[in-house]
Amino acid sequence: MITCPKCGEQVVPAYREHDSIETHGLECGPYERWHDEWWECPACGEELSPEDLDRSV
Repeated sequence: MITCPKCGEQVVPAYREHDSIETHGLECGPYERWHDEWWECPACGEELSPEDLDRSV
């Protein structure tokens, strides 16, 4: 468990990931793909930094 720096709740952080494709308005390309991964507070939705995760209760 950690204490969220935004809301102050003691929570188990939630792992989130998201795949994105940006087409720049063109259907045939060029386009970019990327994959984002992050941890967030389930109580308030704040994205947690690695430093926040190191401060466990």
